[in-house]
Amino acid sequence: MRQLEFSDVSGINAIVDVARRAAEGRLILHGLPDAIARVMAVVGWSDLPSLVVDEK
Repeated sequence: MRQLEFSDVSGINAIVDVARRAAEGRLILHGLPDAIARVMAVVGWSDLPSLVVDEK
């Protein structure tokens, strides 16, 4: 995700939808840009148990 420079809300929602649909396991996002991580936190998407934002 480090190369991602921009995503609108529909793009972020598509990523979150993948995590929501996972029957088991987790979607781990590495290198998510700060602006996108903030949007996900503000709308509560970062609280999904199947979605992990790795801040390393």
